[in-house]
Amino acid sequence: PGAVRDDANQYCRSQGLPALVEAIAEHTTPLMGRTINPMTEVGVCVGATEALFGAMQAFVEPGDEVIVLEPAYDAYVPDIRIAGGTPVGIPLRPVAGAEAAADGSRRVDDVYSLDVDELRARITPRTRAIVLNTPHNPTGKVFSRAELEAVADVLREH
Repeated sequence: PGAVRDDANQYCRSQGLPALVEAIAEHTTPLMGRTINPMTEVGVCVGATEALFGAMQAFVEPGDEVIVLEPAYDAYVPDIRIAGGTPVGIPLRPVAGAEAAADGSRRVDDVYSLDVDELRARITPRTRAIVLNTPHNPTGKVFSRAELEAVADVLREH
C-alpha cells in the first residue's frame, strides 16, 4: 500500500527518479570540481553495458573513431559499430620483467601497461572517444593515478 500511495509503482522519468539523480549530482559535484545539474547531466542506467551503449549512441557519429584498449570486453566493439563508429584498438602491453612472485602470484596492475605514446599517435581528427575503464575489463588492471594523469595529459593535447 505504501508504494501505491507514494506512486512508486509507476514509471519514473527515463533519466531516473529526481531524488536519485539529485543525490548522484550532490555526490559527484565535489569529485568533478564543478556543479553537476541533476536534471540535465545525470542519467541512471540499468548497468554499465546499457550506459556504454547509450553513450555510444549519443556521442558517436558515422565515421567517428573510438579508441578501445585491448583485450576489450566483448560489447565495446559492437556498440561502437552500431553507432556507426570505427573501433581503434590499442593493446595493453606486457610489462618487461613482470614475472610471477615465488608463490606464483602477481598483481595484474603490474603486468599490463598502456603506452601513452602509442595512444598519442593513434588519436586522429576523427577520434571521438576512448573507452578507458578501471578496473579494466577483462584484465582487471587498475590504472594508477600517474597512468590516468598521463592519459589525461594526452587527451588535453587534443
